Amino acid sequence: MRPALAAIESGRYLDAVSELERGLARGGEHPALLHALGIAWYHLKDDRAVEVLRKAAAVRPRDPAIQNSLGNALAAWGQRQQALAAFDRAVAAAPRFGEAHFNRGQLLEAEGKPQPAISAFRAALDCNPAFSLGRVALARCYLSLDQPAIALLEAEPAVRALPDSSPAWDVYGRALAKLGRSEEAAQALARGLDSGDLASAGALASTLADQGRSEEGIAVLERSIRAAGPASLPETGSALLMLRQYVPADSHEPVARAHVEWGEKYASSPPGPSPDLSLEPGMPLRIAYLSPDFRTHSVGYFIEPLLEAHDRHRVHVTCYSDVERPDAATIRMRSLADVWHDTASQDHECFAGQVRAGRHHVVVELAGHTQGNRLVAMAGRLAPVQISYLGYPDTTGVPEMDYRITDRWVDPPGMTEGLHTEALLRVPPPFLCYRPPAEGPPVAMPAAHGADRVTFGSFNSPRKLNGAVVSVWARILREVSSATLYLKGGALGDPATRARLRARFSARGIDGERILLAGHAPTTGDHLACYADVDVALDTFPYGGTTTTCEAFWMGVPVVSLVGGWHSARVGYSLLNAVGLGHLAVFDEDAYVRAAVELARHRAYRLGLRASLRERLLDAPLTAADRLARALEDLYHETAARALERGAVGRGG
Repeated sequence: MRPALAAIESGRYLDAVSELERGLARGGEHPALLHALGIAWYHLKDDRAVEVLRKAAAVRPRDPAIQNSLGNALAAWGQRQQALAAFDRAVAAAPRFGEAHFNRGQLLEAEGKPQPAISAFRAALDCNPAFSLGRVALARCYLSLDQPAIALLEAEPAVRALPDSSPAWDVYGRALAKLGRSEEAAQALARGLDSGDLASAGALASTLADQGRSEEGIAVLERSIRAAGPASLPETGSALLMLRQYVPADSHEPVARAHVEWGEKYASSPPGPSPDLSLEPGMPLRIAYLSPDFRTHSVGYFIEPLLEAHDRHRVHVTCYSDVERPDAATIRMRSLADVWHDTASQDHECFAGQVRAGRHHVVVELAGHTQGNRLVAMAGRLAPVQISYLGYPDTTGVPEMDYRITDRWVDPPGMTEGLHTEALLRVPPPFLCYRPPAEGPPVAMPAAHGADRVTFGSFNSPRKLNGAVVSVWARILREVSSATLYLKGGALGDPATRARLRARFSARGIDGERILLAGHAPTTGDHLACYADVDVALDTFPYGGTTTTCEAFWMGVPVVSLVGGWHSARVGYSLLNAVGLGHLAVFDEDAYVRAAVELARHRAYRLGLRASLRERLLDAPLTAADRLARALEDLYHETAARALERGAVGRGG
């Protein structure tokens, strides 16, 4: 027995197996030998561990160590409920057995049950208050419950006790990021970065991007993907594609190729079974919308009016919601769907099976490569027609995605087809419909200061504040020497991040005192009220704003936008044309500077827009939900009819 235990301790598991099997052959099924053999098989990742440990538990059912080992083995081979029962027996037999409490908590956490997991981790810490990994686990659970302040309290002693622990620094950094302490978060996440941990690399990259350091975030993700090799995850690849949208480039073709490569790597599985469907005269077409953003979110602002406007004689609407934390907007949208499924807890295989069972003619995904997407599931073909729309400004790269919905202003015919793996479906512009928030304040006329005192502003995500944007905005501020620039966005509530951004302007000759910075406002109404202090909104590039541009219109603020050669760089062009301000969408940096300066110098024109732009928006196609709903329904019917006439599924034409 002792040689076998020594072999296990030194990692010589095959030697241990040989020694233990000889011992069992000589002395029968002794529980201690069976237990040790099960542990050896477990470390060898051999499912014989479960069989052997079951025998040990049958001989000695109240032995907590055997039950704990059995629980670990059952969990490793996916038998979670049986594993939980084994851990329950272990802690019932030995209430002070901290390891079993901890393993039980890990299993509950993995099953998406953070509250009972917290109780288990607390029990483990009661047994051993110095067990710092228990505090790391607690912090993770509190983060999943969106309680970052408590998570930070648990993580702080863990990083002091475990200064070399990547998991400890990772959860500590995530908690800091959630609390808006972005600079500290980036430092903590970088300290704990494990090149093989794609999740920690993703957290660091996201935090860097939130500070306006998207290029650095891209470098982090690229290194982690190379280190992971074949084990890299589609989610990490999607995050990299998302960050690449924020960085200026002479051509979008490399980004388009990267999307194709993502599809080849992660989304090339054979299509699943397609249901035998038909279009019955007089019956509505069955469509499905998939999204993790049926909530207070940019996507929600544009999909909610469509759900309400759809003609139920023409389409039957099912929503598959991957929302992790539903809110009031989720409740409203749930009431607008004919059928609603909450699917956030489902893996891709289970999700795909449920959607296929819905027998939809058309499935419309609203996430693209944003967080929580279902592109891997759609790669297996969920319906005769699959469409990407609204939530992502680029191709998906998924071979089985048939179409992408756009308009002729954002994707002019002949310009961007080569950047997409999907065929483009164009609706009369604009390609989306905005619903102004009910809690928005009235338009506020600016204070009666001199005509030469102007505040430029941008409430776009700091992720979009690349070097080219900062340089051009600095040019504008040099031209209008009395002007200030008001920037607002999540990480800008962090003093260190504010100092970093002001330094970028100072390096371009702009006094940091002219840069006014603010973080998130508590409510949508508070956020919109901030436009009272903005005279001219400056759009970011090459990734322009969508929701922020619509919000500026709603609050009477004109927007200057730089038009590029691909979708994410042309949305502002579509939105400005939709409200009759197409002349503020310009095609080079010099024209962008001139347009902003001209607006700054023409106070009377700005005041006229301030007083009329909200009414203009309400009369524009940009808020005409019925118009867009009919156009989309026509496309859904046309594409479904073509697919069913062909009698086969595949790329639309």
